[in-house]
Amino acid sequence: MVNDMCKNKIKLISDKITLDAKIENSMEAMNFIDNMLKLINCSKDIYYKVVIIADELFSNISNYSFPKGEGKLVITYTIDMSSKEINLSFIDGGIPFNPLTVEEPSVIGMASERKVGGLGIHIVKSYAEDLSYEYKDGCNIITVNKKYR
Repeated sequence: MVNDMCKNKIKLISDKITLDAKIENSMEAMNFIDNMLKLINCSKDIYYKVVIIADELFSNISNYSFPKGEGKLVITYTIDMSSKEINLSFIDGGIPFNPLTVEEPSVIGMASERKVGGLGIHIVKSYAEDLSYEYKDGCNIITVNKKYR
């Protein structure tokens, strides 16, 4: 754990975790995110938004990215202490899928009457300052930028 005196001198903090992209590993992924958020002493609002973003992306990858079997997921983060920004990336070798091309879901009317799907990505988009996707070297790379001022 980085103590308060060291936090003032460190400008960037980075880490990564590699997991099997299985829903059973969601707790380990969320513990990784929780430990990251403890480093920055952010507000509860930011904390919960980042956790929801991470949970949604982890769930989508573990449920849909590897339809023919198992695969790996790498979660990385970089915290820029100067600009007070988190860059969080989810990298998997599953089927190519750009979540930014998902049609915006209808949020009007009763939930039971609406088309299923897309709401989680909609929430991720609305909570992030920036969301990007690229498919590079056989990997989906989703990167989220979130300020924590």
